[in-house]
Amino acid sequence: ITDAQSLYCGNMMGNTAVQVTAKEVRLVDLAGFKQLGEWAPPAGVQITHASCNSSQLVVALGGGTVVYIELNGRELREAGRAKLEHEVACVNISPLVGNDRAAVVAVGLWTDVSVRLLRLPTLNQVAQELLGGTTIPRSVLFTSFEGIHYLLCGLGDGHLFTFVLDAVRCPYLKYLFLLLTFFRLQGTYQLSNRKK
Repeated sequence: ITDAQSLYCGNMMGNTAVQVTAKEVRLVDLAGFKQLGEWAPPAGVQITHASCNSSQLVVALGGGTVVYIELNGRELREAGRAKLEHEVACVNISPLVGNDRAAVVAVGLWTDVSVRLLRLPTLNQVAQELLGGTTIPRSVLFTSFEGIHYLLCGLGDGHLFTFVLDAVRCPYLKYLFLLLTFFRLQGTYQLSNRKK
């Protein structure tokens, strides 16, 4: 799509890529740039955020709805949907190191200023952490450092929350404990979406 702003673009398996705009998700064959499939929200509803990995995609819709989409062969298939009580501010579906697929999606929310983990494919909530304050989460990311799995949550004011993900067993999430650690970056490096 060249006549609409891309909210997200990402590579997927099978030499494909997705392009997400406010109105639709398109799956494209990278060899010939042929559209293979698309997914669209209901009329009048916009996509606000998206994240993907090689075979999974999650989009947030206006009104607090989260939709889980899987790459099925060379087609997009909606596999889960959940309505949250607040608008979504950010999402992430990165698999943890050593896994091809994500078992959970991280979602940052407006209003209650929280981060939540939703189990895939059902999108049932398995963990919630209220971040406190009034600055919303702007970015969430699953990552691993030295064999320890983390969820990083960057706030709009530059603060970074780190959560240690303990006892996560993929692909079926059985145990999950969030251990909150907080640090403030000062000096030359800060995470922020604001210009000073």
